Amino acid sequence: MTTRLTKSLVIPAMLALILFSTETATAELLRWNFQSLRFTDGGTASGFFTVDTQKQALTDFDVRVIGGKYPSFEYNPRPGISGYWGRSLYGSSQEGSPGLVIYTTTPPPGPQRYLQLTAKPGLGQAGTVPLRQPSDNPFVGSFEVGRFSDIEVPARWLFTGSLTTGTPQPPPHGQLVRWTLDGAKFDQGGTATGSFIYDASTRTVLDFDFHFQGPLNGFPYGDVNQSYPCQPNNVGGTFVNAGGLCWVANGLFFRNGVQSPAGSAFVQLVPGKPLTDQGGVVQLSPGGHDNEVSPWELTGSGVAWDYSLTQSLLIAGVLRGTLIPEPSGALNLALGLIMLAGFAHARGRGHACSRPSSTA
Repeated sequence: MTTRLTKSLVIPAMLALILFSTETATAELLRWNFQSLRFTDGGTASGFFTVDTQKQALTDFDVRVIGGKYPSFEYNPRPGISGYWGRSLYGSSQEGSPGLVIYTTTPPPGPQRYLQLTAKPGLGQAGTVPLRQPSDNPFVGSFEVGRFSDIEVPARWLFTGSLTTGTPQPPPHGQLVRWTLDGAKFDQGGTATGSFIYDASTRTVLDFDFHFQGPLNGFPYGDVNQSYPCQPNNVGGTFVNAGGLCWVANGLFFRNGVQSPAGSAFVQLVPGKPLTDQGGVVQLSPGGHDNEVSPWELTGSGVAWDYSLTQSLLIAGVLRGTLIPEPSGALNLALGLIMLAGFAHARGRGHACSRPSSTA
């Protein structure tokens, strides 16, 4: 009786093990973690997704996007959100590697969002791969687009980031410094305020937001920022119109991307000495012209539009740089100890209050 019972249990168990091993052999799951994903408007994305490389199917995802011009949002498998591993839903072109596509399925006028991430090369093997930017064709690149309350918001494109099957690492960069305009005045009487974040190690601007007011010889832009970043089209080096609010930073040369290659308008900041990761105060070079080259060739700092035919020159102003602190493990530990000490102190006082009097 015992032998029969043992056989009746062992044989199904062996069959289940064989079936499980066969299923496991055919399913190769890769979990891809987001690493330093940042959009052109300053927003970021974090999270992961899992792909069955044998079936080329999306099996799980959890992606959180915060910052930038879009409201914070979390994509995960729940009613109203769908996703797949495959080609873009946008555009007629089906070229390029397949990628992650996740989107809301709520009908208008509810919020609608669409996130697409593709890598070049594809994601068939474990490792770390850079995400594809939409420089060749925007519909096979990485971007997010949304509609909120029947207001179409221009897409925000991937600025930097990669995917890894390992542990995500922070982006390699030098000390970031926020440089703020102070006392910026122009020859027409106009003024400028605002700031930008600068990485001196790579000489790149990570974010910028300027505001111009007063007479500037007709300069038509009061705000110059990344609220509506330039959207590359499928012709290298050009940009599509973003409602006249499209700006891109090339070093400290901020150009309007409605036209190409030079842009119909630009803001040019020329520091009197190179900006470093130490911050401090740096004088801006006043605007002028190099008449030997062209009467419209702007030297120094200023603004221009109508393809440099109309300009306003900076006559005064400095940049004040303040270091942006990095998260510190030691600082977090110190804060934790302070909070722990405060909790212990408060708890001790609580016990003292509830302790019966010895004289009673």
